[in-house]
Amino acid sequence: MLRSLENCSSFLEVWSRAVSENPDGVAFIAGGERYTYYEVERMSESFAASLANDFGIERGTPVAMVLPNSIPFIVAYLGIQKAGALPVPLNTRLKGEQFDSLFNLVKPAAVIVDDRFRRTIEPLLEAHREIRYRIGVDVDEPDWDSFYSMTSGMSGDPPDFPLSPDDPAVVLFTSGTTGDPRGAVIRHGDLLWNIKVTGEVFDFGPSDVHMLTVPLFHCTGLESIFPASVFHGSACVLDEQIAPSYLFDLIEGTGATTFITVPTVLYLLISWADFEPERLSSLRLIGFSGAPMRTDALRKLHKLLPDVELVNFYGLTETTSIITCCRGEEIISRPDSIGRPCEGVDVRIARRGEPLPAGETGELQIHRRNVISAYFGAPGELEKRFAGDWFRTGDLAARDEEGFFFLKGRNIDLIIVGGENVFAGEVERVLDSHPQVRESAVVGVPNKVFGEVVKAFVVPYQRGTADPLALKKFCFERLPSYKVPIEIEFLDELPRTPSGKVKKDLLRKSANR
Repeated sequence: MLRSLENCSSFLEVWSRAVSENPDGVAFIAGGERYTYYEVERMSESFAASLANDFGIERGTPVAMVLPNSIPFIVAYLGIQKAGALPVPLNTRLKGEQFDSLFNLVKPAAVIVDDRFRRTIEPLLEAHREIRYRIGVDVDEPDWDSFYSMTSGMSGDPPDFPLSPDDPAVVLFTSGTTGDPRGAVIRHGDLLWNIKVTGEVFDFGPSDVHMLTVPLFHCTGLESIFPASVFHGSACVLDEQIAPSYLFDLIEGTGATTFITVPTVLYLLISWADFEPERLSSLRLIGFSGAPMRTDALRKLHKLLPDVELVNFYGLTETTSIITCCRGEEIISRPDSIGRPCEGVDVRIARRGEPLPAGETGELQIHRRNVISAYFGAPGELEKRFAGDWFRTGDLAARDEEGFFFLKGRNIDLIIVGGENVFAGEVERVLDSHPQVRESAVVGVPNKVFGEVVKAFVVPYQRGTADPLALKKFCFERLPSYKVPIEIEFLDELPRTPSGKVKKDLLRKSANR
């Protein structure tokens, strides 16, 4: 077990120490196979050498990844960093237009794609000449280089670049305040900080086996679970399936000790008719974030698994994941709280730039020292999110006298569907592009499984001509599935204020009736 981050200046140093101290230890479990730290190190070294020596990938060059939670993801991520390049994992649920937009912003020199996503990515590559190399995982096509060939034999030595805590480690995409993509530049120092916080919040240890089923293109998996597991010399179970029967088999079969996920997955588990607590006896901790957890569901989970510690935590990609946490007896007595700030994190509730006392509702803000340094390719954009030294989250919250924080609401146009951010404007732009739609307005409505789902109010050019199923299909072809409206209601006109703004509060009330 690594006992200290002292003298570590990068995540790669943490990884190298883990390999040195525990080469034969199991680092990952994937597809029923176990992979040691040394095996993953050897593959990532080979991949780094191939990128640098065969492809000429230079230091700081972005390399895009469209990969599921898998050994190829981990090997590619480590190999890109070892080559001195910049890994850019992309959301595998995106459609062609979204990938095209991100390629325009990132301008990667290479893209690594799993075959199941190749048909979405391949048509875009002709227009993106900056993508010089196509690397395929399980892709058997002449225009694609084989990922496995690149990881099976050394092509000379990989480069040896000195790294500092201020050097970029990865770009993770999140949604900006308007729904436009924003690439958070995560530095090595940010990862080192989150290793410390994650280990403290979840009490990670060398004997742990961590379920890593949250997507690695999001911050919880890539900034928290994975690097903290490496630091402690423990193992991660890489998977993505969330069907209750599958998860029960996976947890039982791997002896997983921690399960950090989103509330939606827990709702599915506790609602499963065949829930057998004894099959989850290896679990010592369940953590959740990404959306508010229903208090009734939390209490049911505690009743079903009384010996498993529950941890609710809050964070953003821009804050390198975990900011506050509520755990143990605190979460039972305050099931609706996101907890207190982690050690070394400064949080405040403010209104119009002034901090508010306990009990008052205002915007939740995070101090600059706990926030990333930049958005990729968008100079000055991050600074627009600050009020002085305080990062504006857009979340409304209050704090009680004992320092516990409680979320009260969000930016009116942000909808959280199963832990995924959906900005109303993005869905509205797609709906408004349909030839039969004059205008639209989108709101979130409560849902017991997903927390919220999308509902659209649509004003057609001619009443009776628009088909809701056709509009949903139109959206599905252009948006990830979680952004597609579950319900579409047609109106003659949208309610507006005297200044012409759509009165979404009325629409939301109407939708919730």
